[in-house]
Parts: sequence; structure tokens; C-alpha cells
Amino acid sequence: MSSFEKINRSALSELIVHRKTHIISMIFLGIAGLSYINTGMYSGGSPDLYGFSVFFFFAALVPLTGLCSSVFRDMHNVPVADVQMAMPLSASERFLSKLMTICYCWLFPYIFCHGVGNVLSVFMNSFRTVEQYSYDGRRTIIEPASVPEMFGANMKVFLWGLSMALFVVAAVSLCASCVGSRAESSYLPVIMMIVISVLPFETREYIRDMFSDVYLNRNDFSAFNVFGFGAVLFDMDEGISVLWVLVNCLISLAMIAAAMFAYTKRDASTVGYPVVYRGFFELLMILTLAAVFQLTVSDHSWVGLFIAFVGSLILRMIVSRKDITIRKTAVWSGIFALYYALFVLFSYTACITGGFGRNMISPDTSVLNTEKYEVTVEYYCSRYWRDYREYDYRSNSGYEDSVDINRIISAENADKAAAVFSKYANIQNRMPGFFTYSMFRTGEEYKNWYECRISVHGSKTGPESGYVSLYSGEIMLDKDSAAALFDELKSIR
Repeated sequence: MSSFEKINRSALSELIVHRKTHIISMIFLGIAGLSYINTGMYSGGSPDLYGFSVFFFFAALVPLTGLCSSVFRDMHNVPVADVQMAMPLSASERFLSKLMTICYCWLFPYIFCHGVGNVLSVFMNSFRTVEQYSYDGRRTIIEPASVPEMFGANMKVFLWGLSMALFVVAAVSLCASCVGSRAESSYLPVIMMIVISVLPFETREYIRDMFSDVYLNRNDFSAFNVFGFGAVLFDMDEGISVLWVLVNCLISLAMIAAAMFAYTKRDASTVGYPVVYRGFFELLMILTLAAVFQLTVSDHSWVGLFIAFVGSLILRMIVSRKDITIRKTAVWSGIFALYYALFVLFSYTACITGGFGRNMISPDTSVLNTEKYEVTVEYYCSRYWRDYREYDYRSNSGYEDSVDINRIISAENADKAAAVFSKYANIQNRMPGFFTYSMFRTGEEYKNWYECRISVHGSKTGPESGYVSLYSGEIMLDKDSAAALFDELKSIR
């Protein structure tokens, strides 16, 4: 008997155990596929997903999570491990048979249901048009997309769903292969999926809001949409980047390969151990604490940091079971302090580099080449007040310390205005006391700072109205730097 036949037979026999999960998944995926016919696909646009279809797809991910945990139960259940290890299959063949069971139970039904929904949606959208009305009352008829465009759009949605399903399989299989207890096999995959999905976006917001308050009219952090459930946050109205979704799938496949490596290296004596590979658990702790650190620093909450410290100790105690001593608790506290020091070092590097170079981003003026736009730069600068209760509205000092610009400039100079502001954004990040104030809200230097804001936008000229934001930013400067920034922006025409 060939290796494939043994893997396939083992998967089919395992499928009998998960018959209920298979039926529930088929119901959810079938409803999602039939509801998909209501997805609108119009010429020049991307799929307008129907909410009912998306809801049932995510509902189908719940039994998928339980299925993945159940097929790897030999990693934490001694009787099941004894039976499976007695089978005439190697460790790699057992792992592949589990993946084959997941394919039979969930992935193949997903492909079938999406294929049916794909064909039906193309047929329904071929006869669908939409009427839109502008502000002045004029009617516009949006024609349906061509058949190739519809199939291409459906393929994007298929990859969108596949990337999230593969992520669930990757997270659960990797956790199950690295731990040997049923409890850890249940809650660690949930923590892992949440952290990996949240951390990239949280890191983007942390770097931008803390050390680079510069914004563009486009998503300049596409790489942060790569992994986890981040694919959910792709804006369907703006289109899905197929490249990033494929990268998402490839990363998940790499995680599954890592899980297979860990599975084949497991020894039968490790079944029942809370954590088999300490390096895996420590890596998960680092990612979790990184997400918590960014959240607490962004909110300037020392209480949140203390809760994170206590939570990390509790998690380590749970994993260690009864093997808890005062010495180990002191070591765990030292590890927490080390991780926080590394996080502060990461933040300081982000600060002095202007958000790892993000301050130097340039606005996208390509939209101005297709329509006639009038480019305006607006600049405002005033004394910075951390607490508005400190502001004395009865005095005139606030008005005397305020300046503003509102001027129409040429489209070619939009990049120049952004470059000038970016230069002073880097000056901000090197001001004495800026880092400690941003991180810990300490020091008195902020009382001499000025809050400087810029907005570069285009307004459509002619009978039709239109507005597009090109670039905006908000930084803190001392009085001399704020005056110099004002003079440089004032000279741009």
C-alpha cells in the first residue's frame, strides 16, 4: 500500500468521528454560498459583500477551530496517542492524514459551496444595475461588471476566505504540536489567533500616533494587512490586494510546515506535558506582551501595565502547574522587566528614526492628474496645552501665540510642503524630553511646546464638487522651530 493510500484511509476513518462537525460546517458554508448571490459586482468596482454571507462564513470557522483541535487530540490524550502510534504510519504520515481529514471535513465543502455561489452570483449580477444620484440630483446608472471581471472578483473573495481558514488551521495545529495538555491546546490557540491578528495593526497605530503623526490619503501600511484575521480589514470598496492575501496563505502554510516539524519530533513521553517546547511558549508570551505594552503606553496607563505583569505571572503559574517557587516567581518577574526594557528600546528606536522613516512619506498626487483640482495647504500653530484646565481663556496669550496659513499652491508643490513638514517632524522626535513625555507623560518641557498642524488637500474646480485629502500631520515643536516651519511653508506657492 502506498503512502498516499495509507494517509487517505486514515483520514476517511477519522472523518467518521467528526461527522457532526462536517454536517454543521456544510450547513454554514452552504448558507454562506447561497447568500453570496446577493453580492454586488459592478463595472469598475470590487465585490460589495452581502453581510449575511460573511456572517455564516465566520460561523463556519467556529467548527473548523474545534475540528482542528480534535484531530490533534493524540498530542494530549494518552489512550488516543497509544492507538495512533500503533498504526502502521510514520509521524509525518499521521500529521498529513490529519490535514487530509480537515480538507474532507471543511476545505472541500468550502471550495464546493463557494463555487456554486460564484456561478450563481455571476448569473444574478449579469442582469443587475444600480442607480445612483449625485448631490445636484443627476442620475447615474452603474452597469454590471463583465463576466471575466466577476469571476476575478469572486476569486479574490475565495482567497480572502481561504487565507483566514488556513490561519485557523495553522494556529491550532502549531499550538497542538508544541503543547501536551488539553487545557493549553484549547486556550493557547485562541490567544495566538487574537494576538497575531491584532498586533500588526496595533503596531502600525502605535508607531504612527506616538512617533509619526503623518497621514496620507492611501493605505501606506499594506504589509500590516498580511497575516491573521487582518484580511478581514481589507476594504472591499477599494479592492483586495491579491498579492497580500497570497502572502497571508503562504505564511500560514509555513506555520503548518513548522507544526509538522514539531509534531514529527515529539516523543510519546511528552503527551500530557503542559508545554513541550518552551521556546514556542516564550515566543507567544513576547508577542502577547508586545500587544499589551503598546496598548498600555498608548493609554498611558500604569494600572494596565501592572495588570499585564500579574496576568503574565498567572499564565506562567498555570503552565507550570504545581512546580511554583519564590525563586521561579522572581525569575519570571525579571523576564517581564527585560521584555518591557526591550519594548522601551524598540520605542526609542522608532522615535529617533521618525517612526522607522515614516515621517518622510510623500502624498500621492496622481489623482490630481485626471481631474482639475485646486491644491490648498492649511497650517495652524498654537501653544500646546496638555490639560485644557491649564488654559486661561481670560488672557490673550493663546491668541498672540497662534499663527495660521490657508493658501492655494500648485500641485507640483504638494510634495514640497509635505517634505518641509516631514523635516520638522524629525526635529520634533529629537527634542529634549519628547520621548519620555510621549511614553510616560513625565517632565515639564511640554509647557514650552507649540502644536503644529498641516493639511494638504485638493478641491475640484468647476461645476462638480470634489475633495481629496493628500497629506496631514500634527507635531510638537519649540517656539523657534515652529516659527521656522511657518516661514518655510509660507514661502511655498
